[in-house]
Amino acid sequence: MKFYFDVDDTLYDQFIPFKKAFIEIFPKIKTLPIYQIFIKFRKYSDKIFEASQSGQVTINEMYIYRIQAALKEYYLEIDEAHALAFQTKYYVYQQDITTSNAIKDILDLLKDNHIGIGIITNGPACHQMEKLRRLKMSNWVALEDIYISSVVGYSKPDPQIFNLITDKDCIYVGDSYENDVIDFEHASDLAAFIKSYDDSFNISGACYPEGHCDSASLDEDIENLKKKVDAGATHLVSQLFFDNNHFYDFMDKVEKVGIRVPIEAGIMPVINKAQIERTVSMCGASFPVKFSKLLNK
Repeated sequence: MKFYFDVDDTLYDQFIPFKKAFIEIFPKIKTLPIYQIFIKFRKYSDKIFEASQSGQVTINEMYIYRIQAALKEYYLEIDEAHALAFQTKYYVYQQDITTSNAIKDILDLLKDNHIGIGIITNGPACHQMEKLRRLKMSNWVALEDIYISSVVGYSKPDPQIFNLITDKDCIYVGDSYENDVIDFEHASDLAAFIKSYDDSFNISGACYPEGHCDSASLDEDIENLKKKVDAGATHLVSQLFFDNNHFYDFMDKVEKVGIRVPIEAGIMPVINKAQIERTVSMCGASFPVKFSKLLNK
């Protein structure tokens, strides 16, 4: 058994250096939702990544494009000089990255139990190796167990990069199944693929009591959920919610369309205001008025 980890937003939080660089280079626009800009930045970075790997665009062109495109969604335009200045600061702050105590505990636990640890990541070799050095990953990972896209010639989610691993009894840990694991358009496609490979797998999937943020309505989202279950999902865990009535109504609706698999209510402890507001901004769960007042006290 061996665990392979992604690097960015898995071993460390990529938003922290992004936020520091953004506030320093764009002090007059720091009132914008920086985390949402970061999400857009990641989206455009993923979009242009293959072109940068194949040489269709230069690395600097990629750096310029992803921050310009992210800000353009907020009707802001910056010149190439500011885009590159941002990238320079972003790189500087990436030199201060650290793994959280929770990640260190996981890595120590695996090592103490003689479970192998490896890395599979996309990006320029020198850049990714420098991150691994800063994160002190040599304490847990041998050099021969590190797979970087620019070195091996394949990028996630291309299955070829995973086929390089000789030990098939392994688990991959990343932050996005779309970008990290396999390039299926829908979760139902992934479930169907897994079941076609081995029908004995139990597959857990996500569900959304208030509807997925990309769905036009809750009813449409439940239709897609039914496809996911019909394709092979055997167990569902819900996105967080703050009003139990949302969950009860959701359970009634899914029963009516014939979804019979076990469904668990997802729980996330509220550590602080910033943490829960960041999570809600990503998933679209609604805040009850009373809860909002408690947070603002």
